[in-house]
Amino acid sequence: MVSSSCCWSGRPPARPRLLCSLQVAVVAVAVVVTLLPLHGAAQQVLDVVPDDPRVDGSGRWLLYVGTSYVITFYGSGFSLASNIGFTFSTTDCAFERHAHTAFNAVGFSPTKATVNVKFDTAPGPHYICIDNIHQGTGVHSTFVTQEEPKEGGEFLPLPVAIFLIFLLLCLSGLFSGLNLGLMSLDTTELQIVSEIGGPEEAAYARQILPLRRHGNLLLCTLLLGNVLVINTLTVILEGLSSGIIAVIGSTAAIVLFGEIIPQAACARHALLIGAKTLWLTKFFLALTFVASYPVSKMLDFILGEELGAVYQRKHLLRLVQLTKDNTDLQNQEIDILTGALTLKDKNAEQIMTPLKDVFMLDIATTLDARMLSTIHREGHSRVPVYQNQRENVVGILHIRDLSFIAAEDNTPLESVIKYFQRPLEEVYHDLSLDKLLDIFKIGRTHIAIVIKVEEIEGRDPQRTTVGIVTLEDVLEEILQSEIYDEGDLADMQAAKGGRPPHMQHRQRGLLAAGSAGSGPEAVFNLAQQPVQSVTLSEQVLAAAQHYLSSCVKPFDQSLISPSVLARLLVQPGVAKRIDKESASPAELEFYKAGVPTQVFTLILEGRLKVVIGKESFTFEAGPFSVLAAAALERITSSSGKGEPFVPDFSATLSSDHVVVIQIARSQYTECLRATGIQNKATKSGDSPNSLRKGSISSLAKYVSASSVPGGAPSSGATAANGDSSSSSNNNNNNNSHTQGALPH
Repeated sequence: MVSSSCCWSGRPPARPRLLCSLQVAVVAVAVVVTLLPLHGAAQQVLDVVPDDPRVDGSGRWLLYVGTSYVITFYGSGFSLASNIGFTFSTTDCAFERHAHTAFNAVGFSPTKATVNVKFDTAPGPHYICIDNIHQGTGVHSTFVTQEEPKEGGEFLPLPVAIFLIFLLLCLSGLFSGLNLGLMSLDTTELQIVSEIGGPEEAAYARQILPLRRHGNLLLCTLLLGNVLVINTLTVILEGLSSGIIAVIGSTAAIVLFGEIIPQAACARHALLIGAKTLWLTKFFLALTFVASYPVSKMLDFILGEELGAVYQRKHLLRLVQLTKDNTDLQNQEIDILTGALTLKDKNAEQIMTPLKDVFMLDIATTLDARMLSTIHREGHSRVPVYQNQRENVVGILHIRDLSFIAAEDNTPLESVIKYFQRPLEEVYHDLSLDKLLDIFKIGRTHIAIVIKVEEIEGRDPQRTTVGIVTLEDVLEEILQSEIYDEGDLADMQAAKGGRPPHMQHRQRGLLAAGSAGSGPEAVFNLAQQPVQSVTLSEQVLAAAQHYLSSCVKPFDQSLISPSVLARLLVQPGVAKRIDKESASPAELEFYKAGVPTQVFTLILEGRLKVVIGKESFTFEAGPFSVLAAAALERITSSSGKGEPFVPDFSATLSSDHVVVIQIARSQYTECLRATGIQNKATKSGDSPNSLRKGSISSLAKYVSASSVPGGAPSSGATAANGDSSSSSNNNNNNNSHTQGALPH
């Protein structure tokens, strides 16, 4: 009605126009009053329901960060102009997080509002605010946001997950440590420890060695087990946390407890830990056998069989030098190892004695008293012999070859060299010491001449003798120290502790042949310092020489020349005096039935009790009775070797004392050699002077003037031996019968 009365086409009158304006104002007020509740009434949330309802342990709504939800709010006072937000505060809306919440209105009514929400904020409780009015902290108006758990993690209770993490960390550490510890123990080292290690270490090594021999299979088992454990551990850790915290936590746990600590422990105690956990290793070996066995076989085929630790000489030498402070090796042992390992790197020229420093003899030399004294003074056991010039070495003189060469005979050196024909070994200057040692080990000689071939332009190569090298030189290189003999020590003492200049290039390896006594005879003593030597009178010496040459077959003049025999009889230790009271039981028993011997005995004074055969036939052997002559007759070579003589009798001292001549097989062999030299010199026309008349007397006087340790006074021996000679002449028949009854 109002509308019709107010719609004039023309100009209305004044009164109706006022009435129409009042009607419009009333309508406007009515509209405002109608819309006023929609804007002025307080909004109140009575309940909230998300489209994916989840609640936590307190009954609050549980939402996942980054997931979109459609949430329906039930209450009153909702409109399109309502401002819905979320805050962390429990009392006011001052901290709304609109920027971190994706908000999209879906539908509104005064009692219901539906919105699409996606929380991008950090996990935590969120409370509802509508038009800056806090809706309280009740369970119906509180949302708890958290990271969405990975698949499977939410199904493990926390205690179970913690236990599994601890177990997997232990297994990871074990696999990692065994991988380093066991694989670092090569089969060679394990075999050494199992054979020469301590009781516990040897037992551990024997347990591990069979499994360690399958190196690739063991490696595949340990690596496969370790990878499996680490992956499982990572999955469980990701289920308990997320983001950067999970990455840092899992990395720290695996590196610290799964790698560093186990490997540090197994590196130092690999044997102990490997042996104690061997059962677990075998369990995983069986568990992963299907996967690890084919891979290990492929590695065996591609890489070949695994070898133990193999050290080259240089590596082994460096290893010894680096570990010398941490081992039980003494310095001397380290020097010997160093010398042996470097032997191949040195040659003969580096250790030889230069030719200019070598004591040598001209082959035209005559072995008179002066020359024998010179040879003795030099104190070498082997002397090179040259002809015309020193570079032309033609032989080697062994000092023992001069044992029975008399100074009075003036024997030519050439006769000695030609008779013995000692081997002369020549080696080149660049020959390595290991090969030189092999030459010396053969035993032909212990001295070699060093030859150097010099290339001269336009001429043929020229061989030159540059020095000598001996077995002692090689031994000194192995020992890494000098070897001093008696002569060296005497020279050093004379020089007051310093090494004399003439020893800077001494003729090494040529050991002194005798003691430091004076006179040429002291050089050729075969028995040094006998226990009870005695000096015989000239008459007894002459009688003994005559008796041996004429009545004892091994000393026949065709075998032993008179001059050599005379020299033998004056050797210290050949004539002995034994007193019953002061002698030891072993010295009282000269021979024992069934015990081999190489000593011949001639009784000069006193008596021996002799028991022969199984019948124990007993008698006493007196002066000029011979015992065990067969010990000298059974020599089969010039070296003195032969069948041993086994007596079928026993001989012991029966009188108060006895004076005997005892000759060993080695001494007798030297006499044969000396006689051969004389015979050869005679046939070649270079005959030495025959034994002068009275040579026995001169030799006896020389021996009488010498002091022999342990010997009886010469005057007493002379008187006694004079009686023995008379007794021998008076009882010749009896002695001949006695000698015939004894084995020769």
